Amino acid sequence: MTRKTAAMIVLVVVLFAVSGCWDYREVDKLPVIVGMAIDINEEGKHVVTAEMVDIAERGKESSTVKPRIISTEGDTLFDALRNAIVFEKGRIYMGHLEIVFLGKSVLERGLSEALDFLIRDMEPRMSIWLLASREDTAADLLKAKSVTGNVRTFEISQMIEAQKDLAKSFELSINDLMNLLQCPGCTPVIPSMELHNTEGIETQAMSGTAILKNHRLSGFIDREETKYFCLITDRVKGGILVIDSEPGNNKKGVALEILKNKSKIKPKLTDGKISIEVEIYTKVSIGEHGSAKHKYSEEIDIHRKQAEDLIRNNASALVKKMQTEFDADIFGFGHKIHMNYPDIWKKIENNWDEYFKTLEVTIKPTVEITESGLIQESMIKGE
Repeated sequence: MTRKTAAMIVLVVVLFAVSGCWDYREVDKLPVIVGMAIDINEEGKHVVTAEMVDIAERGKESSTVKPRIISTEGDTLFDALRNAIVFEKGRIYMGHLEIVFLGKSVLERGLSEALDFLIRDMEPRMSIWLLASREDTAADLLKAKSVTGNVRTFEISQMIEAQKDLAKSFELSINDLMNLLQCPGCTPVIPSMELHNTEGIETQAMSGTAILKNHRLSGFIDREETKYFCLITDRVKGGILVIDSEPGNNKKGVALEILKNKSKIKPKLTDGKISIEVEIYTKVSIGEHGSAKHKYSEEIDIHRKQAEDLIRNNASALVKKMQTEFDADIFGFGHKIHMNYPDIWKKIENNWDEYFKTLEVTIKPTVEITESGLIQESMIKGE
């Protein structure tokens, strides 16, 4: 055997000996956290409320995962989680964490403290969904009663995924938020959640959007406003537009289901002045009609114009609200200018907040009504 061959054998043996994971932990024997709410109390301590599941229970016959809620606190988020060892059977495992609720106290103080640990630590995934609490504390949301009786976090995950059929909220992961925080000319936003009373039972419900001006909570917009934010920023995959059944009758009797939507933000440079055009193409079908005089062939153009006016007016109102009340470019107009006109952006980026207030924004919707379901006209004839 040559010296070279012997050296290779020794190297292979050594590699096999040290190839195990240095920080391996048996997951089924660890406290596993699936949902977490972060608040800061009056003493400035980080309070973590966590939903835990026992993985070991899942292998037993006729058993279901039994969630439990714990609460722990510390000087920092990491300190609070580690302090759970006092009453848990070891360090909390965060590899299955799905949702983090951020309380108003955290958002008003700033995002950096909460995000730093979640990004720096190896266990949490960047796909974790973030939600802002509109309640007094984020813990209120995690402690609310589950509708199905199962794990609250899993139930809320399904709720977030279902928002594509409503368009009044959106998904936002840690990775998405990090991109927003590093985006020139962008004001970060986080979908928000509140408690909703259903037949005497308080449970969780999506409730619009939190605006984070300078990385701190500036305020909220409601579900309906969030729908037009999603339309402008090309986040819509479904939803309903409600218009008058007969023009001018003030009766919201026609429901148009969004089948497809595509939006594009286009900066325009005219005589040295920057403006924004938002093109919104929306394909819809008539899902419901409240008029006894309905005839699809005669009213198609009327309803198309009504829908375009609805989108134009509400989207323009939201843009105006952001310019006058929030001074917050949640749409990423500044980023589009930065990408398309970098020389212009260099001149205005340091004063973008003031520039944004007077930015001319034109909403240009195009609605296509493709069908009216199984009937072409009203089944009940009017007088």
